[in-house]
Amino acid sequence: MKKHQQKIEMILDTKKIEYEKIDIAADADAKEKMREVVGDPKAIPPQLTNDDTYCGVSLLQEVKTVCAFQIKCKTTSFYIQES
Repeated sequence: MKKHQQKIEMILDTKKIEYEKIDIAADADAKEKMREVVGDPKAIPPQLTNDDTYCGVSLLQEVKTVCAFQIKCKTTSFYIQES
């Protein structure tokens, strides 16, 4: 999980896409919001969203695809789990 998070973060930084890292291990409400937006009650991080729009999953290739089409919203939420 940690390596996927680092790869996604690297891609977002390279593409100069602003994002907010949200640690769901430290915030149960954020975990529920992530799962609600993703549409999967068992979703695990990392996940990418724009406000309430689901943008990607934990697979690096799909993140590259999302970035290739440029995320429409300036601020992306990047759900992670640090613990």
